[in-house]
Amino acid sequence: MPGIQNSTVLEQNNSNMPSTDKAGGPRKAFAFFSLTWVMCAFLLILALTACSPQTAPSSQPAILQQADTATPSLTEIVTAPTATTIAAPASTVTTTVPVAATEVATATAAIVRPTPTGAPPANPFDRLQVFNFTSPGNLIIKRDKLPLDGGGVDNVLLTLTEARLGVTRPITDEVNSVLNVVTYDPTYFEWNLAWQSEPISGVARLLPATGGLGGWNGGNLLGTGESVLALRTTTLDGKAHLELFKWNKTTHAGELLKMVPADGGAEKDALFDADLDINMADLNDDGVYEVVADNVTGVQVWSWDGSKYVPKAVQ
Repeated sequence: MPGIQNSTVLEQNNSNMPSTDKAGGPRKAFAFFSLTWVMCAFLLILALTACSPQTAPSSQPAILQQADTATPSLTEIVTAPTATTIAAPASTVTTTVPVAATEVATATAAIVRPTPTGAPPANPFDRLQVFNFTSPGNLIIKRDKLPLDGGGVDNVLLTLTEARLGVTRPITDEVNSVLNVVTYDPTYFEWNLAWQSEPISGVARLLPATGGLGGWNGGNLLGTGESVLALRTTTLDGKAHLELFKWNKTTHAGELLKMVPADGGAEKDALFDADLDINMADLNDDGVYEVVADNVTGVQVWSWDGSKYVPKAVQ
């Protein structure tokens, strides 16, 4: 048909026309102006977005973010049992934690141990667990209550020895022994290790504590008012050993006394040896104790000269 033929020819002719043809000119011009309008609108939206205030992402917990959003005031103070949170404008939050009653830490929060409430125990020794101060397998040879610090509650002297179990430690191996001094803390109602001596070889032996019949360990053995602690052991070769410490109330620690060896020489730490047995006794009844060592060749005695133990002639 002619109409159909004309339409086909027109579409063919239009497809072969250049872009400046009268039939295609208005259509392309309209498309150009439409594109220009869209670009202008897009640029306008970008400009408006750039001018609007930006809100930075917040690292706060969700509950604090909600509080900031819901509170239009300039600042907000939230009180909690252990911390104070202040929310400033623009979602800025500063957290402070009380360090003491009159101090506030703004940088690094210090951990303050809470003090227990309620009345202190009627008998602090009911809270003493001696096995908290020794490793599993060690033996508590003896424990004594001694007024080393002169406080309201006596210190506790623990004499400890390594266990010779056979399986974990052969019975032919030498063991060591130490002294522990445990002190009561009236603030926290607990016992703490105040001092431990350097270990010496041998199994610890029982020594009578001061205050009891014939007791002297922990007593005023030098006549100076200072307590002296003793550790006496026996090694596998059958020899006896005695180590002496002076208790320092200021540092809450034992300090080794000094002695001169039986065969002479320079003074050294007070660690005495004997072939058979070793003990302490007030031979002169002057309140100052001597060290008495029983040897195969005789009895060796050391006397206190005011600064160290010096040997006397073998008896």
